Amino acid sequence: KSTRNISAQYIQVQHSIFDTTDITLGLRHDDFNKLGSQVTPRLALVQRIDKRNSIKLLYGEAFRVPSESELHLANNPVLLGNKNLKPEIVKTWDLIWVGQTENTAFSLGYFENHFTNAIVEAPSILGTPQFQNTKQDPTKGFELEVSRELSQGWLVRATYTNIIETPDESFRQATEF
Repeated sequence: KSTRNISAQYIQVQHSIFDTTDITLGLRHDDFNKLGSQVTPRLALVQRIDKRNSIKLLYGEAFRVPSESELHLANNPVLLGNKNLKPEIVKTWDLIWVGQTENTAFSLGYFENHFTNAIVEAPSILGTPQFQNTKQDPTKGFELEVSRELSQGWLVRATYTNIIETPDESFRQATEF
């Protein structure tokens, strides 16, 4: 049995730095009692090419403390928790082209996720796999999204993601969605 007190604050500012260029800056502070706290930045640079096309460059960081089961799972023959886990941090870069017609929007993007203290299932000295912090290779891939407004109140959206590089630790992760 455990409890968590969680608080978060977020601030964001958006500004046009040129007629066709916008920048968004943000900071978030997360505090999980006894588990850690972190300030994470966000950055978005959007360049409008014309009325229907733009390019976005995005950077962000995310902070994730271990879940209750990752910390406390016990008496399980398949997987064990680890009360010594540290929070996981992921740094993400995205480069996205966005295009739009009257009723249809398209986006094509490339992304990279870089991890610090990744929380993964790993072999333990006890023989049963256990959640552990580890160094993890980045995840890289492409995403395509198409959405079309069929009529007022009806929107159809399809997304395809292809992960071209995945860490060995994520062997159960699909490479196509």
